[in-house]
Amino acid sequence: MRLTSLIGTLAVSGFLFTAAFAQDLSFYRAEPTAKPASMLFDKPSMREGDRVSKTDRTLWWTSVAALGAATLADAHSSWGKYEANSVLAGAGGKFGTRGALVKVGVTSGWVATQAVILRKSRSHRMLAIINFAAATAFSIAACHNYGVTYRVR
Repeated sequence: MRLTSLIGTLAVSGFLFTAAFAQDLSFYRAEPTAKPASMLFDKPSMREGDRVSKTDRTLWWTSVAALGAATLADAHSSWGKYEANSVLAGAGGKFGTRGALVKVGVTSGWVATQAVILRKSRSHRMLAIINFAAATAFSIAACHNYGVTYRVR
């Protein structure tokens, strides 16, 4: 049951990542009208006075949710098992509360940094792509960890 839900999360993350990336590339198509070189790669949402579209904001929030879910799935799949990463390993070399707090802390710090960046920048879509890529990586790690049966007692 857990493996199928992780595969579903991975598939949804991959789909959203692909959709966001394809939509992001549509802004960089060459236009037939002449523009200054500095304006060629500007997104409409990056211009002075424009607001971020609701779609971009929703996409970013969805990517944050996917990243959080993938981080929690990765922590759950590692719980009580031998941890090769010494930063995440607790007493006796196993993954536990300390490792989970480090994982959640790093992810929370990453999302908080993005929130600060997004106050001044209109990079919601780019950061969403990065978040979906990280969520995909964490989902793959969680799938691998569920296949590992060795637990430290």
